[in-house]
Amino acid sequence: MSVTQAAPPQASVLFRHRRRPPAIHFGLVGALFLGVSALAATSLLWQAVLVLGALGALGLGVLGRERMWIEDQIITSTEAVIVHPDGGRYALAFDQMLRAAERRNGIAFIRDDGAQLVFNRNPHVKKVRRAVAQAAPTLDWVDEVDPACDT
Repeated sequence: MSVTQAAPPQASVLFRHRRRPPAIHFGLVGALFLGVSALAATSLLWQAVLVLGALGALGLGVLGRERMWIEDQIITSTEAVIVHPDGGRYALAFDQMLRAAERRNGIAFIRDDGAQLVFNRNPHVKKVRRAVAQAAPTLDWVDEVDPACDT
């Protein structure tokens, strides 16, 4: 009879946000431009071509939205992680973090040696705060205000 070691406990994912480029916006703008151009076209053939182009631009925008992504921003029970499409993985463990800072354009996790992991353009600050409070309740949160900000 052989003795097997128990697998180390897996960190559970508490929050995940996939940051994407604004491909759908480019598709909508292109479709709107081609649709208005189709209304202004005098030839029925050009109207048909421009309407098909508008549908194609809209389809490419939707397809781009589903297939392209910039990074995954993940909060697990043990760390904050950023994963890039090329396989790059950057993580900071909560037990090494000094504080988390809410900034104008995202959230920065700051390690005790000054290294930072930044969740840029994350619209879910409240969800991130709840997930971090669940994983690391003693972590300090600060709101950093840019001194050059005019508000």
